[in-house]
Amino acid sequence: MHRTFNMGYGFVIICPKSQHNNVVSILDEYKIKSDVIGEIFAGSGVKVNGKSVL
Repeated sequence: MHRTFNMGYGFVIICPKSQHNNVVSILDEYKIKSDVIGEIFAGSGVKVNGKSVL
């Protein structure tokens, strides 16, 4: 399935940067793999790889 279909991210956790280590510790405790996939900044619009998309 993963070779044929884009399985994407099944679950996303959005948390304050200050809580990142706590969240990762909990996920590690349960042997759940995690990745940082983005950041939220104050401002307007949406940028992907530094380019405006909205």
